[in-house]
Amino acid sequence: MVHDVGQALQAGHETGDAELASKAKRGNIDAFGELVERYKERAYMIALGFVGNADDAMDLSQEAFVKAFKAIRSFKDGRDFYPWFYAVLRNTCFNFLRRRKTRKESSLDAAQEYGFDVVDGAPDPAATLLRI
Repeated sequence: MVHDVGQALQAGHETGDAELASKAKRGNIDAFGELVERYKERAYMIALGFVGNADDAMDLSQEAFVKAFKAIRSFKDGRDFYPWFYAVLRNTCFNFLRRRKTRKESSLDAAQEYGFDVVDGAPDPAATLLRI
């Protein structure tokens, strides 16, 4: 009987995530590739949930794997890989959203500085009431 969620998730895998992550930490690229294969779909779906755009989600999930590979030396042996990777993915998505928000606000501010009228895309409340 499986008592650990990590064990349950790994039950169908010959080599556990912690072992693969430890091997990757020692320079085994194939071990990291196996982790990518195991989690690429889940990473994409999580990123999609954060950002709401399929192309951005694909880019961000790939970027998170690259960041994880570069930071694998900070992975603590014996720990589950997925929670560590999830933190990398989440932070990658949050940074993207923060940059996107800043960029959007900056572009609107710049447009106003150049004399353009920036139209609010929200429906006019008065027009909405008249339709009711």
